[in-house]
Amino acid sequence: MVARTKIREYLDREHPHLLTEKYGWLYLTAAALFTALSINHQQPHGLHDWNHSYKYSILACFSFIPMGIYILIHKLFPLIFPQYFNKSNWTIQKDITLLTIFFTIAGVINWGYALMKIPYYRATLSSFIHFQYYTIDYGVPPFFVIFLAARRKQAHKERKAIGELLASLLLQAPPPLSTKLPLSYNKLNVDLNNVTYINKYVNSVQFHLYREDGCEIMECIGTIKELMLQLKEYPQLVQSHQSFVVNTAWVKGLTGNSNGMEITLKNCTDKVPVSRKFVEQMKKALLSE
Repeated sequence: MVARTKIREYLDREHPHLLTEKYGWLYLTAAALFTALSINHQQPHGLHDWNHSYKYSILACFSFIPMGIYILIHKLFPLIFPQYFNKSNWTIQKDITLLTIFFTIAGVINWGYALMKIPYYRATLSSFIHFQYYTIDYGVPPFFVIFLAARRKQAHKERKAIGELLASLLLQAPPPLSTKLPLSYNKLNVDLNNVTYINKYVNSVQFHLYREDGCEIMECIGTIKELMLQLKEYPQLVQSHQSFVVNTAWVKGLTGNSNGMEITLKNCTDKVPVSRKFVEQMKKALLSE
């Protein structure tokens, strides 16, 4: 059960959409060139003995045809299935799904091309299986390298974004405790400026308030969902998790990445989780402070 949860969390992680990346086209071209050179060098299935005037060009096409298919699939599928293949919400699972579709289609089309151009191939099941093996053997390594490069770039972006957030937090002035922001919720009256964070506790919500002699917890019956309706007029109170709301004026730092962060607070040892669903919302709130 734990392993399944970890796998699901990994698959749901944010992943760069290659065709929207700055160097996406360069990655694709490099992968196609690498595959073309590999095929021409290795010449599998007895192709060393095959003589043809345009032999090297024909073999190179086995890498550039898939490149065209890859671009077509990544352009077409988000238009046909916009809810699932949404470029702005690209994940590892979506990338793996599209790569599986891509290799299947590319393998079939390249096999058809091989039947037309290369006499060694026949329209038989064994020939088809043989060809799919070569498609995977020559196609997967460069795309795996692209996948890792994209993940590394994504991690760098996340570290940079967190660094910018931390820098902006260090420049913030202390919370304006002299100006009261009263809130009345289910017969509980609190000054929102003193609230560091709020969390769900069984059927109640707990308000964690800063006091000079230590933190104080005030509790009342309610839900985070219901409470957020009353907090719409208070932009510094931002939901960070299904069960947590944080006062951005009290945020000291962040740890983690876009798949799960933790917030450290000024004058408080507690840490507030930020779930993946609320990461972007929290980043915008902190940067606008």
